[in-house]
Amino acid sequence: MQRDILIGLAAGLAAALLVLAILSGSMLGFALLLLAPLPVTLATLSWGSRSGLVAAATAIAILAGLAGIRLGLAFGVSMALPAWGLAYLALAGFAATDKGQGRISLGSLIVVAALLSTFSALFTMLSMGTSYENVVESTEKALQEMLRDAPVPAGTDTTAFVHNFSRFMLPMSATLTTIMSAGGLWLSGRIARMSGRLPRPWPDVAALRLPHWLPILLGGACVVSLLPGGFGFAGQLLLCSLIGAFIVQGFAVVHYATRGNAARPMILGLVYLLLLFLSWIVLALVALLGLIDLFFNIRGLPGGRSQSPNTTN
Repeated sequence: MQRDILIGLAAGLAAALLVLAILSGSMLGFALLLLAPLPVTLATLSWGSRSGLVAAATAIAILAGLAGIRLGLAFGVSMALPAWGLAYLALAGFAATDKGQGRISLGSLIVVAALLSTFSALFTMLSMGTSYENVVESTEKALQEMLRDAPVPAGTDTTAFVHNFSRFMLPMSATLTTIMSAGGLWLSGRIARMSGRLPRPWPDVAALRLPHWLPILLGGACVVSLLPGGFGFAGQLLLCSLIGAFIVQGFAVVHYATRGNAARPMILGLVYLLLLFLSWIVLALVALLGLIDLFFNIRGLPGGRSQSPNTTN
């Protein structure tokens, strides 16, 4: 058996074990679930698309055998195959030159990640019910089950909280999925690069720029999100996924603008510390920064370009 197939089988086993950790019901299990696509992405970037596809298929088969076909299919459609597809495009499309400007730019790759996140959220929605109302009802039941034994502050209207949060949970998850897909691809690429297995030059990630036509798609998603029922909900998912793409560009601006600054570690540390405690406020501001940069090219303004560029971040 060829080595890339063996690597794929091992990566698939690792991915399946990470997914099965969620069955513990703990926060650690949830955190491990978020890392489940990494073995697939890493196998693809380090050993080729066939190895990554074997990893995805192996994980799906193991999960289907141990935890049921539904879980295996859900992981495959919502996490494993999108991770493989994104890594495949990363190998085939961008970084064909030392500046990372190949057939698919790095910014276009982030848009692909956003579209895959939308598809993933739509699949999750359809697996929970055939209509928007069914999805909201299923989400409310799941949240009520989670909060049944949780300590709740006195005076809190749990029913109203669950009802409102259930309508925003899937769209918010689409935003986070876009960010985590981009972050997972970056982390896998760094590991592959350190191991000497990355077959492409490392791109200047901080110079990432989204396509100029993206605001048109963003505006269309805004319009569709105002429609009632399932179409409006699908528009919300696309809108939130695209916001995730602008968040990625916003962080790229922060990293780019601080290059060559002696206080860079402190500035970046403060940004990520604030992100930990004020998550959605910071993410909203970073998304706005990414949108402004797309229109006004902040990194191209005098004084906005690094005096000591590097391609590590």
